[in-house]
Amino acid sequence: MRTPQLWIAAAGFALALTATPSRALSAQPGKWDYAYAAGLRTEPFGGRLWGELGYNYLLWGAAPGSGNPYYGYVRPKVSAQTSGKVNRADVGIDFAFWAPLVFEVTYAWDHRSGDFPQFNCSVMQCRGLLTRTKVAAKVTLGYDDYFLLWDSRMEQVKGPDSPVRDFGDHAWSLAGKYPKDTILASELTLGRRLNEIYSVGVRGERAMFQESKENYTTALGFVAMRYPSGLNYFVGAGYYESSRANPGFTTSFGLSWIPEKSFSIR
Repeated sequence: MRTPQLWIAAAGFALALTATPSRALSAQPGKWDYAYAAGLRTEPFGGRLWGELGYNYLLWGAAPGSGNPYYGYVRPKVSAQTSGKVNRADVGIDFAFWAPLVFEVTYAWDHRSGDFPQFNCSVMQCRGLLTRTKVAAKVTLGYDDYFLLWDSRMEQVKGPDSPVRDFGDHAWSLAGKYPKDTILASELTLGRRLNEIYSVGVRGERAMFQESKENYTTALGFVAMRYPSGLNYFVGAGYYESSRANPGFTTSFGLSWIPEKSFSIR
């Protein structure tokens, strides 16, 4: 019988990249961590290439290790991503007084150089600069081979100053009200680790702009693979519905490489 423990699962975007729970951390206090990822989803169609660099400071507890959630840390970070016609840079900080509960503050700049088919760009801002201010909380819990991930965020998105039009937000495939709008989003993942590599589970996400009231909902089943080399794979399929798309089928694919892991238990 395995000893019950709290441990990690790595999830991501929707871009959506998700990795499976990890029982080993390679970074040390005061050390850099870095990761790279690529992802694709079919509805709404989108993809990205992404990289992140962070620096880990241990606040209390023993150095993070296998099955040990009793520590705290702070982690400033920077990241960059591109999808061709959208280029983005982020700066932020993760703070976890207790490792399974992380608070995140991030500021981001998105530069858009093309139009998007889900928006009527003749009457809406589709190009130019978007800025984002995000506050998020992330909870990671596990018992034996089962895990639960819950992410909640509030993100204020500001469109270009001119022309005076509502803006299309490519990241969410929703339209926000001029000059800025706030999106509230929540994501819940329930899963089971099958062995050292494979995990399976379900994920649901709901997001809505507070002023425009545009929203979307997704529900996916997924298989995730995590290898000792730091390579992670994710394949998901399920249901998608939004203010800008008819209900339908969607798929999501992700690949990430984490040569040096952070203190996150995900």
